Amino acid sequence: MPDYFLAEHFAGKLGLSQEELADFEARGVIRRVVKNERRYYSSRDLYRLKAVLHLVQGKGLSLEKARSRVDGAARLVAVSGQ
Repeated sequence: MPDYFLAEHFAGKLGLSQEELADFEARGVIRRVVKNERRYYSSRDLYRLKAVLHLVQGKGLSLEKARSRVDGAARLVAVSGQ
């Protein structure tokens, strides 16, 4: 079961603003969970967004290409049972 982080802590770990988080959420890169009127994101979302940001910022890929690569890698890991 993944850990969950408050939105502000999640954003801080990635060096992002709340607006940037909302943008990534609107684009379907991450999904929030709302509990007691507070937004949370999972550790899975943290690692996924870190990988996407690395590919976008470090490798110059578009957001869509980065998402596709990260999702493809996650499917390979799931299929191989690792």
